[in-house]
Amino acid sequence: MKDSGNGTLDESNPLRHHNYIFIASTHSTTSTNDNDDDDLWSRSHSEIIFRLIGAIICVALIIVTIVGNVLVIIVVVRFHRMRTVTNILLASFTLMVILY
Repeated sequence: MKDSGNGTLDESNPLRHHNYIFIASTHSTTSTNDNDDDDLWSRSHSEIIFRLIGAIICVALIIVTIVGNVLVIIVVVRFHRMRTVTNILLASFTLMVILY
């Protein structure tokens, strides 16, 4: 991005507007009144409840996934009849998901 000397940007750059917006958005000023806690208290009650419900659903999904994967591994290891090639492949996949 070239400056033509009179304070305007060179028109040959097709991304000149995006670059300017990026530069402007990454610039931050710090004052004594800026406080990250103010952002939490400025949110509406319904938005906080909505985010809390979303977090609870995500945690429940993670717990159910881990418990289900552990049960698959237990079944394949404990019952000899369940040790087929497909089930061993599924058990190794569930172990990989747990460890990942």
